[in-house]
Amino acid sequence: MKKSAVFGMLFTLIAGMAGGVALGIQIERGQAQPPETVSALSSPEPVSAVSVVSADAEQAVMLEVPYIGQQGLLPTGCEIVSACMVLRYYGCDITVHTLADRYLEIGSLTGSGDARIGPHPAECFIGSPYEASGYGCYAPVIERMMNRVLPEGLTAEDTTGTSLDRLTREIDRGNPVLVWATMNMKASSAGSSWRLDNGESFTWPSGEHCLVLVGYDSKTYYFNDPYQNNGLMPYPRELVERRFAELGCQSVTVRQT
Repeated sequence: MKKSAVFGMLFTLIAGMAGGVALGIQIERGQAQPPETVSALSSPEPVSAVSVVSADAEQAVMLEVPYIGQQGLLPTGCEIVSACMVLRYYGCDITVHTLADRYLEIGSLTGSGDARIGPHPAECFIGSPYEASGYGCYAPVIERMMNRVLPEGLTAEDTTGTSLDRLTREIDRGNPVLVWATMNMKASSAGSSWRLDNGESFTWPSGEHCLVLVGYDSKTYYFNDPYQNNGLMPYPRELVERRFAELGCQSVTVRQT
C-alpha cells in the first residue's frame, strides 16, 4: 500500500494547527453474500507503519488509509463509512452503499414516546443510515458486517475494552482501528431512550461517532474522520481518551489469521 501521500497530508495538517426478534422488534439481517462476490483490489499483505517527523520534531506513526467522507452518502452511517475505509485499505473493492444494503444488520424502533421498544445497538444498526433520524450501532455489529466481506486470511475482531494506548500497537503493525468516540470530540449527552426486549431501558448517547485511528504521536491521535468530510484529523490524546471512555472503549481491528 502506498504511503507517500501521508507525508504531505500530515505536514499540511500540522501547519494548519497552531442482531433477533423479540416483543415485535424486527431486525432485518443483511443478505450476506459469499466472499467471492467482493472483489479484491490486491492480495492482503502485511503493511508497515510509517514514521513521520513533523515540523516540531515530534515523531508520528501514520498509516495511509483511503479516506471516505459520509456527507452525501450515509448521514448517520459513520460506522459503515469507517468500516468501508478499513476494508478498502485491505484491498476489498466495495462501496458504503453495498455494505449498508447487503451486509448490515438493521433494526427499528416501534411505538412512540416513552413507550418505544427496540433492540440494543450491539445487536443491529438502529434506524436507517440513509436518514438523519437514524441512530447507529456498536462494535459487535460492525465486526460481524466486516467478517461477511473480508477475504480469507483476515478477520475483524471486536477489541472493546482495549486502551487506546495499547491500540497504537495495532498501528505499529500496520492495522488501522475503528474507534467509537463522539462527533468532533465534543462531550456526549443523554439522547433518546427506548425499552429493550429484556425490559431494561436504554438511552442512546447523543453525539456517538465512529472514526478510524490511522496514526499517533506522544500528544496526538490522528483519525480518518468521516463526519462532515473532515478528512485526516488530529485530536489531543487526553481528549480522545475521555470521549472513547464515554462510548464504552469500543473498537474493532482487522488481523491476519
